[in-house]
Amino acid sequence: MFTAAGILFAGIFLVWHTFDPAYETSFMTAGRGPVFYPRIILWAVLLLSIIVLVQARAESRDEEEPGPYGWTIAALVATGLYTLAITRIGFVISTLAFTVVLPWIMGYRRVPIILGLAVIYTFAVWYVFEEVFLIILPSSPWFDTF
Repeated sequence: MFTAAGILFAGIFLVWHTFDPAYETSFMTAGRGPVFYPRIILWAVLLLSIIVLVQARAESRDEEEPGPYGWTIAALVATGLYTLAITRIGFVISTLAFTVVLPWIMGYRRVPIILGLAVIYTFAVWYVFEEVFLIILPSSPWFDTF
């Protein structure tokens, strides 16, 4: 329940932040702008976190939530480092690293599957944003394409 509440509050802040005038500048890509897709994802995150909160509240009326929350804090730190890394080392490199580290933090240890999914996910998201939505993602200072 603690994690869902944290995600809910972060999601509310991020949805509110996407309406900042700074993001209303680029409507050249089919009239959508750079926050079109993130808003869809954020609204879905808000809806899902509310569902998780309601379910957790219904299930834990008599029991206390177990601790500690070490993996939650580690995931939040990894997410923070990921957001900083995107602007410094580019989307592809930072997303590859993040999609390998996060499952490891959560306890999933099948390395070939993690690596395979990280590569597929990273390049699929990169392709959709760059080629379909025409939204330019931060590129690496070391590579021209990515």
